[in-house]
Amino acid sequence: MKKTLFLTFFAALMCLNCRSQDVTVKDLPSLLQNHGPGVLDITVTDAVDSNLMQISDAIYYSTKQVKLTLLKNKALTAIPENWFNFPSDDESVAYCDNILSVTIPEGVKSIGLGAFAFCTALKTVKMPKSLEYIADYSFVFNLNLRDVFLQNPEVEISDSASFCSFFNYNVPEKYFNRFVDKYPALDFKVIDGPESVSKMLSVAELDKFIKNSKCQNLEITITDPSDENIDYIGDVIKKCKRNIYLKLQNNSRFHLLTENLFSRGYDDNNDIIPVNSLRSIEIPDCVHTIAENAFLGCMKLDTIVMSKNVETYGRGAFGYCYSLDYVPIPNGITEIEPTAFMFCSRVSNFELPQNITNIRSFAFLGCNNVKEISIPKSVRKIESGAFFRCSELSTVTLEGNTEICDDVFASCSDSISFYVPQEYYSDYEVTYPDYKFKVITK
Repeated sequence: MKKTLFLTFFAALMCLNCRSQDVTVKDLPSLLQNHGPGVLDITVTDAVDSNLMQISDAIYYSTKQVKLTLLKNKALTAIPENWFNFPSDDESVAYCDNILSVTIPEGVKSIGLGAFAFCTALKTVKMPKSLEYIADYSFVFNLNLRDVFLQNPEVEISDSASFCSFFNYNVPEKYFNRFVDKYPALDFKVIDGPESVSKMLSVAELDKFIKNSKCQNLEITITDPSDENIDYIGDVIKKCKRNIYLKLQNNSRFHLLTENLFSRGYDDNNDIIPVNSLRSIEIPDCVHTIAENAFLGCMKLDTIVMSKNVETYGRGAFGYCYSLDYVPIPNGITEIEPTAFMFCSRVSNFELPQNITNIRSFAFLGCNNVKEISIPKSVRKIESGAFFRCSELSTVTLEGNTEICDDVFASCSDSISFYVPQEYYSDYEVTYPDYKFKVITK
């Protein structure tokens, strides 16, 4: 009996500590100071435009983790700039790590510049139907933010509202397509809908499936890809506004990823037109060729499972694939074509197979995360500008007697160390006096 009474009392105490508590702005600091351990769920009953900074001040300078709800008020119409973004005394970034969720009431029409910037513990924000505008950097560096709930399909979301944050905008199912069409670069999901949907499809079913899906993340396996229909697959995917995780199955009639397959090329100003839909791709072993510009501008492509039988990567094949951190180079590749990997700026290591004979001009242009590279003994020539603007490159190992053309390492570090075999050391020293050579030691 005593044990039962204790458990009942303990459960009631825990419930008291976790339930939402109504509080006025005036009494908020005292509540924060005197509340016991655990998350504090607060409903502020008298929030208005003029006292919102008092609310954020009280929470920011307390040690409590808070779930915050604001009640509707005619005098509450806008969340101010830098609401929870507090610069430190030396004007450096100050992180707010104690606000967990925020519910904004009806009547609020705008979220100000940087309102939730650097709220590193923030996980959920619920917006009202009245919301019309979300300003730049509202959610910058919200590293744990997972869900922002929207209700108004006409809301204007600034381009940099979610800079360096990765979360889903949760929207009503009836508005899902409108949001996706209006903001193709953002991630949306249906409220209470699945995070992703997996489907095996024929090519004939692809377009309809994507258009009718109410999920942003689509894991699609194409059962019948071929050289005849691969361009259609590319056209559907690069024009769609979902996140596509694509697997292409083996087919005896499928050997080639065609030129500009997933690329939209350049605009009139010669700027790359990004393709944001393709997130990953699995290429079957029946494929032998990745043609020119096949993935050019696939800026959110982060994973490639490559056919082990590929023999050709065309010019610009992986150019501007900013999100890739690894690009496999199969053993069948014998030449690195011009601009093949230009601006693959997250890749830190390219593993060149022993069959490579030539590295063409600007092959690795702007790969500024590469710190070292080993050039196989089979490479006869490295053409001009091959490693142009590889700003972090510090170590180059030349395993054979390779010709280095002019300006191969232009706009790279002046302190690159070149390691060469003992037998070729003197030749390199004489031929390339401006480089700093060292002998490879085993």
